[in-house]
Amino acid sequence: MSRIIALCMEDCHPSTEASRYLRCCALTGLQPGLALTADGVVQWRSGAPAAVRLVVSLDEKLVCYREEGAPGGTRVHRGGRFVEVEELKPVVLLDGDELTLGDRRLRLHVHGFTSTAHDPEFYVVPEPTSVPSGAVRAAAVAGIAVAGILGAAGCDKPPPDKPVEKPPIDVRDQPPAPLPPPPPPMEVRDTPPVAPPPEEVAPPPPPPPPPPMEPVMLPPPIEMRPHPPVKPIPRPDDRPRTLPSTPEKPRP
Repeated sequence: MSRIIALCMEDCHPSTEASRYLRCCALTGLQPGLALTADGVVQWRSGAPAAVRLVVSLDEKLVCYREEGAPGGTRVHRGGRFVEVEELKPVVLLDGDELTLGDRRLRLHVHGFTSTAHDPEFYVVPEPTSVPSGAVRAAAVAGIAVAGILGAAGCDKPPPDKPVEKPPIDVRDQPPAPLPPPPPPMEVRDTPPVAPPPEEVAPPPPPPPPPPMEPVMLPPPIEMRPHPPVKPIPRPDDRPRTLPSTPEKPRP
C-alpha cells in the first residue's frame, strides 16, 4: 500500500511571515512527487531535475534522496550535527531536522500519515493584536499539525537544554525502491467452472524382454573306476628280425 506523509517546511528566513510555512506531503517510492532544487525551491510532481527528493521508503520512513548526477550541497542538520546528502544514499529524516540548500534553511515538521495527497500550499498565520510573535509561530505549527504537538523554536539557534539526545542521522546505502506493480483486476465470470473430461490413461508399455542367456556348460561327471591302474604287459615283437651275417655262416 502506498503511504503518504504530511509535513510542513518552515522557511527559517522568509521574505514575509505569510511564506514561512509550506504545507506539503511526500509520496512513496521514486514517483514524481516532492522535490527541492539546488536553491531550495519546492517542486511538486515535476519531471524537472532536482537536487533532492523527499519520499517515503518501503519501511514507511521519510527520506531525503539525491539521484545520480543531481547537484550536491544539500545538508541535513540535527542536534548540532550534519551530513551531506550523497548520491544514491538516502538520509532518514525526523521531525525537527533542517535542510540547507544554498542560502535557504528549511526546518521540517513531520505530522504523520495522511490518506490523500495535495498540492503544496502556504499556511497563513493569523495576525493577532496582542499576542507575541513567538506565540503566534507556535500556534501556527500547532494548527497545521496532523498528529501530535510540534515545537516551534526559532531556526537561528538550537533549543536550550535539550532533555533528550537526538538520535544520529541515519544514512542508507540503498536508494528507495520503486513501487511494486499493482495487482491484476479481479476477474468475475458469468458461468460456473466446468470440470474437464477425464483424461484417457494409456496402458503402460510392456516390460522389455530379458536379455538372452548363454547356455550353461555343465562340467563332465567325475569318473570313478573300480580297479586301480595296471601296468601294461609287454607284448612279444612279432616283426621279422634280420640275423647278422658271419664269415662262417653265410647269410641266407
